[in-house]
Amino acid sequence: MAEGNSIFWLTDNTFPSSVKEKNRAVLILFESRYPAAGRKMLNVIKSVLPRFQPEIVGGVCIIEEAPMLCRRFNVLGVPTVVAISGDSVLGESIGLRTEDELVHLIEMWLSGQHLQKQN
Repeated sequence: MAEGNSIFWLTDNTFPSSVKEKNRAVLILFESRYPAAGRKMLNVIKSVLPRFQPEIVGGVCIIEEAPMLCRRFNVLGVPTVVAISGDSVLGESIGLRTEDELVHLIEMWLSGQHLQKQN
């Protein structure tokens, strides 16, 4: 199931094939089906992603439906955003971000400035 043209849904089962198909960086939003914070972050991602296309695409992972992905990326809270390219984590951020903050983080991640978790 895709969200617009640039965001797709991820589960434990679809992750490997979905990410390999994209053959580019993927910005994954880990959210819960319950708190409103995740939905707010999804709106920020929808606003920001077009600035970085086709270099990066977006994915959404509902934590209750993908426990293995949450463990793989050490998701400790929602919303969490993880940028990956192939098997490499480019960066991650926990908590709500404004559009400007997320743009800055993505620019750093794509330029190779790998960061620790941004809380």
